[in-house]
Amino acid sequence: MNARLNKYLPVFLIVTLAIVSRVPYMLSVDFMLDGDECIMGLMSKHFYEGKELPLFFYGQTYGFAFLEVLAISCGYMIAGVSDHVVKISVLLLWIAGCVYFYRSLLLMSNGNKGLALLVTCILILSPAWAMWSMKARGGYVSAFLVSNIVLYLSLLKSDKGVVVRFGFIGLLLVFIYQMQPLWLPGILPFVLYSLRDRPIQKLLLLASGMIVAILFFQSIAISDGYWKPAVLGGYDSQKLSTVWQYFYTNLTGYYYLTDTLQATQAAVVFVYVFVVIFLATFVIVAYRLIRGGENKGLIVIGMLSVLLSLSYNLFIDLGSPRYALPLFGYTLLFVTIVFNQEKSRPVVSVIFVGMILIGSYSMYLFRDFRFHEISKRSTLEAVEKIKQEGVTHVYCTGPLMQWELAFYSNEDIIARYYYSTDRYMPYIKAVDSVYMVAPERSAIVGKYGPVPDSEKTWINYDYFICKQPSPELLNVAGFQISE
Repeated sequence: MNARLNKYLPVFLIVTLAIVSRVPYMLSVDFMLDGDECIMGLMSKHFYEGKELPLFFYGQTYGFAFLEVLAISCGYMIAGVSDHVVKISVLLLWIAGCVYFYRSLLLMSNGNKGLALLVTCILILSPAWAMWSMKARGGYVSAFLVSNIVLYLSLLKSDKGVVVRFGFIGLLLVFIYQMQPLWLPGILPFVLYSLRDRPIQKLLLLASGMIVAILFFQSIAISDGYWKPAVLGGYDSQKLSTVWQYFYTNLTGYYYLTDTLQATQAAVVFVYVFVVIFLATFVIVAYRLIRGGENKGLIVIGMLSVLLSLSYNLFIDLGSPRYALPLFGYTLLFVTIVFNQEKSRPVVSVIFVGMILIGSYSMYLFRDFRFHEISKRSTLEAVEKIKQEGVTHVYCTGPLMQWELAFYSNEDIIARYYYSTDRYMPYIKAVDSVYMVAPERSAIVGKYGPVPDSEKTWINYDYFICKQPSPELLNVAGFQISE
């Protein structure tokens, strides 16, 4: 009984801490899905209702999202369609990734449960993952989970099941690439490290698994997509002047898309303590590599993982801090490898406990996190007013507003933006079709936009409605009608 408790108690603590630390935001008045999350919520709803099988994030040829769609759909089956179900379902996937992260730390630290648990708690309470741990964004949380499964399988030393294990690792590497390839630079050194004995056999097994996965994705490939951002921009020496702000913003967790938000003092302190530990780790490694010592190979692999996770950022768009998300986890792996060998573990433990305390307070302050100038309450008021007006299809003047109105109305309101193409074309065609046959059920809705004041009726401070707009008004406002 005691052995069983000793085995599963850390996992119970990890799950409990991850959930409890997110409760303040879940109960906050500022809790709300952003537009992209609403897309994921709608994708899952369509799958749950048997309408579609959405494998990739709507409008993209990348971002394999079915794992998140499946989790959210299961949540819908249990508790119905809601924004809290979307967040909690994704959080559970992330927690599963944290459990595999912890199990990997145990393997790296030769069973040092105390160190592994402390480091996992730091990951759970890090501001960088405060919001993203429960953000349904088609691939990010999925890649986090799968990469930690690959890490764990790569670190296993047992020869039992090696054929299945390495074939599965190869398959999962392709899935990570399709979900979010940003995790690959950090995980590949550990996979290569696992090939140090019987490399030819294991390489063949990896290749077999990869071929199976590649064939699968070729069979479900989408020929074209609406959204194709130019992520790779090539190396630019001027990026070095902005790279610190980029990583700093990512580590604080206070950003939305490309907008940087004001971070709390607790988040800032957490980041600076982490940076000090990060730099100290490299100093210790330099000393150890010169002096020599046990587990030297794993130290080099851990350092290479961090350096590769750093380096790819020099070749991508630094306007989106979320691209640096993998770095924090791989850095913690490196820190664990190094400090597991340090004799001054009591000092290290005190520092880690301090980070956990700061992180806990930081997580509590995330209850006030607000990415949107329009509140959920205001959006729900608008939804009710639009429905009361007998309007079912709307033209939106705000980017991403169409997804919010569709999700929060449970698709009682179908909405579209200005352009005649978008991530989900059925919405475009539905709005235009209804306008043609039943214009009294149509309206322009938004907060801003080139609509004369005389045509607007304000629902609240954030939304106006212009019922049954004329074709001339739609044209002047800039809405492109689909063929």
